[in-house]
Amino acid sequence: MTKSLEPFRNAILNSLNLLVESGDKITAASVIKNAKFEDGRAVGKSTLYRKNNVSKKYIHEDLILLIDETKNDFKKARGKPTKNESIDSYKKKIEKLKRQLDDMVDQLAEQESRLRRASSGVTSNSQSISSLEGELYILYSILFEITSEQTKINKKANNFINKYEIKSTSIDSIRSAKSSVKGYIDDIQNSTLVRL
Repeated sequence: MTKSLEPFRNAILNSLNLLVESGDKITAASVIKNAKFEDGRAVGKSTLYRKNNVSKKYIHEDLILLIDETKNDFKKARGKPTKNESIDSYKKKIEKLKRQLDDMVDQLAEQESRLRRASSGVTSNSQSISSLEGELYILYSILFEITSEQTKINKKANNFINKYEIKSTSIDSIRSAKSSVKGYIDDIQNSTLVRL
């Protein structure tokens, strides 16, 4: 070590010792702020982190490490985690959160799949119901045509026909159903087995 570096080193070490004795928070900035040469002048802020022009390494790397170790020892003595312990703790928390996020994404995908299946079932059921209602419309229309107005079945058929026509949104499906009804009625009237 060159003699020109010794006053700086002594100023840093004295400042570090004073901070340890006082119990104040230890940081590189607080060590530098309190470091004074023997004549009372403050050391330069950037001097601690000065690098060798050839090797590009810190000239006072040992002092930087000593400050970090002292800071960590001080934190441990107070029951606080060191920087590395904090980083490790945060890494573990991040990993745990990532796993939880992955689980939530899986659950969301499963829920979405269930919703699609349920929607598909609803659509299929809705189409089946609509088809059955259309067939009932045809049957009730036939019954309405071939029964007397005084019968209960005629009144029930008329009631269903009116409700279906109000509910139905497709004019084409009603026209098609009425055409089918006409065909069935013609077939019944022309049948040799049944005469009404």
